[in-house]
Amino acid sequence: MIIRQRQMDEIAVTTRKPFIRELEKHVRARYPERTWATSSERVQDDLDFLIQEACRFEITIETDVVRFVDLNYQVGHCFYREENFSWADQILTSNDYSGTEKVDRIFAVIHGFTLDNQR
Repeated sequence: MIIRQRQMDEIAVTTRKPFIRELEKHVRARYPERTWATSSERVQDDLDFLIQEACRFEITIETDVVRFVDLNYQVGHCFYREENFSWADQILTSNDYSGTEKVDRIFAVIHGFTLDNQR
């Protein structure tokens, strides 16, 4: 049996939807000031985009994706594209770090932690 790319994409979307719904609950509870006036559809579209961005940066472990989303709600949507956060973009696009290490490093800088005591 051959699974075509279109079928793989459909499977990915189907399995991503429940995760997006749970992630929406998370961001609405944690960041009400950023989500209270936003429709569910819009929040879910934003989360889907951020999940795709996380994957683009090879951040694929669920807890790391959640932390990547948190960063975007804490600092600003796609903050890593801003000139004053070019250092974050360098971390995200580096091949020297795993997805977890990328999120850990950015969290450490933003929250003033050292990498040894951030969790």
